[in-house]
Amino acid sequence: MGKHFISFLGTGAYQECIYSYGDKIGKKVVYIQDAFIDFFCGDFDKDDKITIFLTAQAKAKHWDSLREAIKSKKLRCILNPVDIIDSNTEADIWGLFEQIYNEISIKDEIFFDLTHSFRYLPMLFFSILNYATYLKEIVVKGIYYGAWEARNPESNVAPVFDLTQAYELMQWANAADVFTNYGITDKLAKCVKGTARDYLGTSGLIKQIEAISKNISC
Repeated sequence: MGKHFISFLGTGAYQECIYSYGDKIGKKVVYIQDAFIDFFCGDFDKDDKITIFLTAQAKAKHWDSLREAIKSKKLRCILNPVDIIDSNTEADIWGLFEQIYNEISIKDEIFFDLTHSFRYLPMLFFSILNYATYLKEIVVKGIYYGAWEARNPESNVAPVFDLTQAYELMQWANAADVFTNYGITDKLAKCVKGTARDYLGTSGLIKQIEAISKNISC
């Protein structure tokens, strides 16, 4: 159990860029992982982990440089490079699913960078996160995309998009389905606890949800 940053290293001809996230402006970097680790991993400790998935081509082309950039930060957490094959068949994709899932520990707090993941991987990883949420009780802290192609050509500043709410929407839809079909409110209450946006306040809304469940079961 711990904080866990997960990313994929690609094979592109990466160029220097400055990434911004909210009111944070990063330093000039070549690799988006360098910027994300500054944004999200500054408080990582010895029980936390940074996992970078690498194909053979990505490893040969970029890993030495990225590894040195990460090591220069002198973080106490575990740096965990994981070799993967290029996925050319459905069997390869399911093998990758299992490999990624096995790298996630019980009750991990996941930060996921999907910037350089394969085209199908965001959908696959959302499935992995959903699977691990129930079987490993993980918490998804953030899903991010570094939009290099949307950078300002004058300042060379590119935005980081927070896609976490897309995953949260899946959780709400699942909770709503369970509530609608079975009258069970546990998942719905859990979703409410994860947000402070309800005008009733989370505690008030949860009590109302639990009251509805009790009335249904009577």
